[in-house]
Amino acid sequence: MPRLSSSSYPENMVTTFLKAFLSLYEASYLALEGENILDEARAFTSVYLKGLQRKINSGLMEEVNHALELPRHYRMFRPEARWYLNANDKRRDANRVLLDLAKLDFNMVQSILQSELQDVARVGMVECFFWAAGMVFEPQLNECRKGLAKVVALLTTIDDVYDVYGSLEELQLFTHAVERWDLDALETLRDYMKPCFLTLYNTVNEMAQETHEEQSVNTMPHHLSRAVATGVVLLTHAYFLLSKDITKNSLENLDLFHPLLLDSSLIFRLCNDLDTSKAELEGRICKFIIVLHEGERVSEEVARKHIRSLTDETWKKMNKHRLANDSPFGKLFTEMAINLARNAECAYQKGDGHRDPDTHAKNRISSVVFQPLELTE
Repeated sequence: MPRLSSSSYPENMVTTFLKAFLSLYEASYLALEGENILDEARAFTSVYLKGLQRKINSGLMEEVNHALELPRHYRMFRPEARWYLNANDKRRDANRVLLDLAKLDFNMVQSILQSELQDVARVGMVECFFWAAGMVFEPQLNECRKGLAKVVALLTTIDDVYDVYGSLEELQLFTHAVERWDLDALETLRDYMKPCFLTLYNTVNEMAQETHEEQSVNTMPHHLSRAVATGVVLLTHAYFLLSKDITKNSLENLDLFHPLLLDSSLIFRLCNDLDTSKAELEGRICKFIIVLHEGERVSEEVARKHIRSLTDETWKKMNKHRLANDSPFGKLFTEMAINLARNAECAYQKGDGHRDPDTHAKNRISSVVFQPLELTE
């Protein structure tokens, strides 16, 4: 098949073909398990998109490169909206009135996020708030967003204890203290662990009490049963912060670790494993990529490809959850679970954009929370 950018084709035909190929490539990421034809479509379109000559329309080439870097389905909503508005701003045929309306909407939501950030602001909270906003950005869900930011901050600290600082014996004591859920357990912990446990204890009790007062439901067992599992605990807290009509069926599915929570958390874990920081290597953490690289004696490149393949297959399960009519959870919570996976894809795409954000990660946060879009003069 001739290259689409070949001079033997009229420019408008080349553009039409490329947009069709790009749309098919993006659509392939909405596949469910067993839809092999979409896997073939992805492989086919990606080969041609990667082999494009640079003579095509620069705006379209930018869109192609953006998609090949990370498909739209895997991207966080707010950074992607910002990128899309900036890309359309460069187009001469853009509808300026409609574009300014979209920019104004973006800036209005941004101003709300700025106001909320002031309520939770302290060192390290900007990155945590950004994660919360990535999971739920709708303006009317501000209390849920602020509560999630606090949970993310707490989980970040606990993760550091498990991944970097704690010895096996110390971590066993910490886990036992959480399972006991008794302040007397503080006496068994190292000094550096005590503030972490106290914060966890107070935060969980406070959130459980608030839910009990609002809906007369005792949520403490559901919080405690997953108190040290990062992705699942974040989604569990998100459910109680979000839901105004907690049902027995949904609580039972939380206790049973519904596949929606597990699959979202697995993507979170796998994306995190692709980023292996120096501090974590020096600690006692056992990441999947290290197990494959050292234990299975495969190259780092092969290990990364395998993890990427596992992640893509798990996304197919997430797509199925999104379409399920018999889910025990509402559509808004399902979207939050999907957004957690999107957060992970973006945060760990070029290193650890959460714990150790580089310039790229900081610019992404700034573009969503701090820098407004300029309207047409």
